Amino acid sequence: MVEEAEQAVPNYVSSHLPQSPLISKGYVVADKYELVAMIGQGGMGTVWLARHIHLERKVAVKFISIIHIESEEMLRRFDGEAKAVASLHSRHVVQVIDNGELEDGTPYMVMEYLEGESLHARIERQGAVSIDDAERIFRHVGMALSVAHDKGIIHRDIKPENIFLTISPEESDYVAKVLDFGVAKMTQARYASHARTRTGTIVGTPMFMSPEQVRGLKTVDHRADVYSMGALAFTMLTGSSVFDGKTFGELLFQICSEPLPKLTDRVPGLPVAVDTWFETSCARSPADRFQSVQEQVKAFSQALGKSGRASFSDDEIKLDDGRLSRSSPTTEKKPSEREAAPETDTEPKTPSLLAEANSSEPQERKSTLSSPAVEAPSVRKLSSPASQPSRFGMPLRIVAALLLIALVAAGSFFLGQRTGTQPKDSSTTPASS
Repeated sequence: MVEEAEQAVPNYVSSHLPQSPLISKGYVVADKYELVAMIGQGGMGTVWLARHIHLERKVAVKFISIIHIESEEMLRRFDGEAKAVASLHSRHVVQVIDNGELEDGTPYMVMEYLEGESLHARIERQGAVSIDDAERIFRHVGMALSVAHDKGIIHRDIKPENIFLTISPEESDYVAKVLDFGVAKMTQARYASHARTRTGTIVGTPMFMSPEQVRGLKTVDHRADVYSMGALAFTMLTGSSVFDGKTFGELLFQICSEPLPKLTDRVPGLPVAVDTWFETSCARSPADRFQSVQEQVKAFSQALGKSGRASFSDDEIKLDDGRLSRSSPTTEKKPSEREAAPETDTEPKTPSLLAEANSSEPQERKSTLSSPAVEAPSVRKLSSPASQPSRFGMPLRIVAALLLIALVAAGSFFLGQRTGTQPKDSSTTPASS
């Protein structure tokens, strides 16, 4: 079994980071996971292919480097990543199976083993991905982030290296999974011990960072991931980064000051609506961006002319208790949005997408892009006085109608008494609204 597992990693690497002396081929972690070969490394530590000696199952084990053992912040991030990923139940997030510490105190986490390649490796190997692949990958990543945002978890490092394309046994095509929540920001109270990020601390990968991230602001929220998703889509469709600064200072200036490039200039065959979508996704002000990844994913599919696959499937966005999550995690929807008619597969009209993108009201754009087939009459105005219930529990319009009918009937009866004519049928009385 060890030999077969090792053959699955033909070009495994050697670590340039100092590791615990316990970590080596053949070492058994927690009396269950036998290390086979190192398959990856990053700024925090290394990842090893291992096998569960009782279940004969391949797993991936991530270790923190010994140079970080004395860093409270790095230990907190490592523990926070394990807890964050374990709380996310989506097939588009790599699953955490176990975690703990080695005999010398080195933390580890055990994850599902994925066979395939990263999106970065795919782009390096073949250049820009096709429109169909870009839409599929973007939708899968959006599903993962939707679940994370609803849990109060902001990834903050969305990039091709952290998107893994693996073959699903249930499908003939690949599934995209989000990796590495090591620099994620936790916003809910239960993650308070993991949520500390000092103002001025820059976390993430500069080429995919939002302006507020590269400036080290503490106000970073889920819309930073929306920006990174826009940059991710740009890289998938063009095979290059949005900006090409050679130093962090250059990138900082470009991200915060220079105009965004047009996707259609790089890929002439793309619909013009994609330019508007990209400008909204990577707007410098978070308030001018899409306010949720659900909205962003749907608009991306519409801009590409693929509205039939624009919505998330119900089984992909369930929370722990089985509730469906479709709203923005931190932005309360307006009553008119909550009352909108269900989404349809009606083909969107590009002009409406362009017009909405130029609107000065980002929340109004949200309603149009997320439900292009919904017209104003289908929205119930909860703030309309006529629809408010009276103090007796009866809508005012009904009370007014009854009073009007009563007055007309009384007047007709009085006239009838004086002229000898019969009152008209009350059904001819105009309805009050």
